[in-house]
Amino acid sequence: MNKIFIMGGGGFAMEPENLLLDKYLLSLANNECPKICFIGTASGDSQNYIDRFYNSYRLLNCRPSHLSLFKPHTRDIESFILDQDIIHVGGGNTLNLLCLWREWKLDKILAKALSKDVILSGMSAGMICWFNQGLTDSKGIGLEPLDCLGFLDGSACPHFDGEEDRSPIFLSLVESGELSDGLALDDGVGALYVDGNIREVVSSRASSRGYLVKNIKGKSSAEELQPRYLGNQNSEKIEFKKIDLDLHKDTAINFRADSFMTSFGTDKGFWEDDGQGGERYIEWLNNKDPNKFGAYHIWKNDEIIGQIELALFKDDESWGYINLYYLRENYRGKGLSKKLDEFATEFFKGLGVEKAKLSVSPTNSRAIKFYEKNGWIDKGPRSFEGRKGHAVTNLVHFMEKNF
Repeated sequence: MNKIFIMGGGGFAMEPENLLLDKYLLSLANNECPKICFIGTASGDSQNYIDRFYNSYRLLNCRPSHLSLFKPHTRDIESFILDQDIIHVGGGNTLNLLCLWREWKLDKILAKALSKDVILSGMSAGMICWFNQGLTDSKGIGLEPLDCLGFLDGSACPHFDGEEDRSPIFLSLVESGELSDGLALDDGVGALYVDGNIREVVSSRASSRGYLVKNIKGKSSAEELQPRYLGNQNSEKIEFKKIDLDLHKDTAINFRADSFMTSFGTDKGFWEDDGQGGERYIEWLNNKDPNKFGAYHIWKNDEIIGQIELALFKDDESWGYINLYYLRENYRGKGLSKKLDEFATEFFKGLGVEKAKLSVSPTNSRAIKFYEKNGWIDKGPRSFEGRKGHAVTNLVHFMEKNF
């Protein structure tokens, strides 16, 4: 069964806080934790674009990678592509993408991948490249037709509502016959093709639409396609899963670093002077006694939204100690912190502990307000030995709670 999922706009590249289309794409794979490869040829393999792909997809249940034709990591591109579950193509210059793909024979490799049930996908340039034709600005100012790969019949137009000239020019070119009948998608809309036919249209924005644009007796006509809004599936299913460092090491490091920024206004203390703090943190996690320590990612449906680290207090194991409560910024202030506190309570009770401590920066007023509201008591400044052997005080306060 051949599947191609195309997006008019949106996804991680345009709205990284709304990954509904990206999650839908991953759900199409037969593998529970699919391999997904990003191809950023159309952007000249922009490192910023590649980084944004990883920043988003490392929060999801998948194994992300990328293929650069400017700095290829393998000479056996075909084997690498055929080993993927999903190929996702980014936006940019479609003409340059096609030229480079043909030179590298990547177009033929991708055709073979499709025949072997690797899912092909993409946004913007990564949408129109799969069709017979697309509407593009690849040659500079102005939109014009471009012959593409022909994996899907007809023509295609992304950003139908996102760029002022897209809609009238696409309709005009279909009407004149310069473009064949085709599909237009607003930003935030995706269409799934199965064996060359549209199976479903979905959206990450409630008001966005898709359109079948046809030439009927010399006049263009746009038939509106009502997408299934994916937001209706975004229920409040919260799960705590032990951190899988093979899949989500970078996410764990980034969350820990951001927790320093939130508490102290800088992450320098995490990375340390030599910049190796992240690797030392992973080593620290790996060396913890699993009978006395737990590190969990917090999942909302199929997206990682936070992290929690819990342990027996090293100076007195009759106490529990919370090393970390962390939620991504856009999930703070929504009542989710209480679920972290509830999970910690059950974790410590499972170890036979009825009380716990945590440390908090006195400048983190938002966190202190939450803790006090949920029964934590501020015990004042905590003194401890710093890395260089001198006493550190006033940097954090101890808070305590009996369960």
